[in-house]
Amino acid sequence: MTINWSGLAPHPPIIVPEIGGRRGSEASLTIESMRQFSSAFMACHCDLLIVLSPHTPRPRCGIATWTEPTIHGDFAAFGHPDLKYQFENDPHWVHSFSKTYQDIHRLSGQSLDHGALVPLHFLAEAGWQGKTVVLGLPWDESEHQSIANAISEACRSSQRTGLLASGDMSHCLKHGAPAGFHPMGQEFDSLFIAHIKRGEYKKALHATGNSRSKACEDVIGSCDIAWRVTDYNHHHFEFHSYEGPFGVGYCVSTFHRD
Repeated sequence: MTINWSGLAPHPPIIVPEIGGRRGSEASLTIESMRQFSSAFMACHCDLLIVLSPHTPRPRCGIATWTEPTIHGDFAAFGHPDLKYQFENDPHWVHSFSKTYQDIHRLSGQSLDHGALVPLHFLAEAGWQGKTVVLGLPWDESEHQSIANAISEACRSSQRTGLLASGDMSHCLKHGAPAGFHPMGQEFDSLFIAHIKRGEYKKALHATGNSRSKACEDVIGSCDIAWRVTDYNHHHFEFHSYEGPFGVGYCVSTFHRD
């Protein structure tokens, strides 16, 4: 395994300044943290970035990804078709991955989802131009270990690789939140953050078990796979920030770096 950096980034389009405008500034802590987070990633000089996105289309079985030479997307769904992005894919890496994990649905011509695009916006702003692979998540979480094993196996090369888990935390932190209000949302976020701050990734998974189903989160799946790939490595971990100004929890954290 050659994963030189891993981390968690939220994906609300409102934190992209061109989209959020003045209202987006209510998440200024997250925006500033994403810029610091992206600069720290760039300092690791990775050749390849693997993004795990919960919003990439999910087939009935397995996961979805792109095999084309380039991947692209925009924020047209959020009123900004002018915000366009294109990245070099790594079909060779995807082929290596598919040798170990074969249940792959190939996405052809589809645009990247906001789960990938929001973090990539900040990384591109920081200067990222490297190869970028976006993997979706499976519906069946028992597949996580197999996917993690395949990622590890495909990363047995000399290229430096980063692994980014995209995810938002509870969507029900207050009345008016996307999923309404539920007290378990705050409990989920508090427990998750408490352990993330200490680099206790296994505990973050286990401690949130009771509150997860009520929290309406989409952070556990991508984090679980990322942590399994890196064997819960927390070397040089750094917690950047957490806030929930719009009723959804946003956490920015570097899980490990070499």
